Amino acid sequence: MTVLIDVKSFEFYKMFVDNKFGKLSVYYGAIGFGENQNNGCEILRILSPMPSLQDLYRQLEKIHEKKIRTRLILQNWTRNQITDALTAFCQQGLPLPNLFEDGTARIEGLSVFQLSCYQQTSRIPHGETRPYHWLAERMKKFGAERAIGGAMRSNPFPLLIPCHRVVKKNGNLGGYLGNDSPDCWQTSLKKTLLDIESLHNQPSLFSIAPGRLLSIAG
Repeated sequence: MTVLIDVKSFEFYKMFVDNKFGKLSVYYGAIGFGENQNNGCEILRILSPMPSLQDLYRQLEKIHEKKIRTRLILQNWTRNQITDALTAFCQQGLPLPNLFEDGTARIEGLSVFQLSCYQQTSRIPHGETRPYHWLAERMKKFGAERAIGGAMRSNPFPLLIPCHRVVKKNGNLGGYLGNDSPDCWQTSLKKTLLDIESLHNQPSLFSIAPGRLLSIAG
């Protein structure tokens, strides 16, 4: 039986994204929270940053129209801490926790395949990428790249489950959030997410363009 869960509240965050013309744009994301938990919080959806509040509101409306059965329960985290962590990641590249390593997270409502796929995705180191076939090999699901791509597109908790680190075999970024056009905003977002992770792993690069760092940090 499918258990329906209602979103009780949303918290918003933002990041700064470079488009193909080198111009910074403000993107907006949201976190949908469920019921209050003892010593933790319940996350029902994470919406990746989008180019405008109008785009975000349209996605929020769709969430209310869907049957939500997937939830992430984080122990020892408050809503404010989760929002602050996502903001720090998006604006400074600070690493997020691995949901499958510290034992403080529980995810419900996923298929066995999805859970395995997201677990392996979360093992990709911060600032690095892996191709789809790497995930297939780790999952012992050889030739399942297409199915893995579907799992990436339906990821209910992007950023916390870092599907942006999965790229094509030839090194191209590939799709993100269901769109694989090189000129779409989703690709710009994916590139920016990888860029800020890489910069965080190489802090000396920040000294090269301090003005740029201030712009990104907001």
